[in-house]
Amino acid sequence: MKKLIALALALVLAVTCLSGVVFAIDPIAEVTNDGKTSKVYSIDDLTAAVSETGNTKVKVLSRVERIVTDASGQIVFPYTCEVDLNGQTWTNVKSKSGNVLKFNAAGSQNTHAVVKNGTILGASVGVSIMEGSIEIRDCVIISPKSIGVSMYSTETKYNDKNIIDNCYIMAGGANGGFSFQGEAPMDGVKIKIQNSTVAQVNGAGYTLNNKAKGKGIIELGENVDLYAIEEATLKEENITLEGKELKPVEGTFTVAATGDGVEYKFDGLMKWTTYVEPAPVAPSTPAVPTVPSTGTPDVSVPTTGVSVMALGVMAMVSLAGAVITKKH
Repeated sequence: MKKLIALALALVLAVTCLSGVVFAIDPIAEVTNDGKTSKVYSIDDLTAAVSETGNTKVKVLSRVERIVTDASGQIVFPYTCEVDLNGQTWTNVKSKSGNVLKFNAAGSQNTHAVVKNGTILGASVGVSIMEGSIEIRDCVIISPKSIGVSMYSTETKYNDKNIIDNCYIMAGGANGGFSFQGEAPMDGVKIKIQNSTVAQVNGAGYTLNNKAKGKGIIELGENVDLYAIEEATLKEENITLEGKELKPVEGTFTVAATGDGVEYKFDGLMKWTTYVEPAPVAPSTPAVPTVPSTGTPDVSVPTTGVSVMALGVMAMVSLAGAVITKKH
């Protein structure tokens, strides 16, 4: 009997140990505040760890997903911070609704939000900022039913910091690939887009949208491709374009992007671009061959390589030898 009890206890202990291994939870991110880094294991713990100073740095360590059946699917950072997606996917596309990555307020010390290096797949807006400035780099942002990137901040003092660089943004909602969304007038607010693609795949919305009052400004840098169902939906009338010239490209085009293993593909879109074909490089001019000198040769160094002085010495030696021979 005692042996059976001991065996049962051993089995329980073994199962408990194995359960600890099987159900161990890996951290989803590292959060750094004031030089101290800690690991977090849930979305709620991650967002709660963001400091009101705005100086928090987040490094995502694994795929982040939120799935809910109501409208609370958004993932909200309470303050601006830096989010390095570290090549991972950040998604709530299986939720009913909600911004997938939203900055709710500007930090007290650092008002600049950064999102970089990963894939964002949203049930609603991909990236949204309510206050402060926004910098988005090296990201794929897919919002099949809503906006790619939205801005609400009305402060023109952030204009020089607002930038989208080296991103692929695809949106299918009525409010566009990028949108000025503020309820207060956003007159003069600017963002720069460069080295990026922005596609609006639904004719009900604009590729570049302005839902706010006032004139929003978008500065176009080099290598920007914009796609829309038709020319009328390329940009909302209250958007002013600055920077590089935007030119239409003849024909119709297909855009495609992959998020979480799913390909989102749309055909028959029109295209505009700031890309400029590099000017052909003229072939280099062959070097002019060196023309031999026509001047008088240096007589001090004959072509035989024997100097004039040496020849004189040789002549004197020969003459001396002749004289001695004659005396004998």
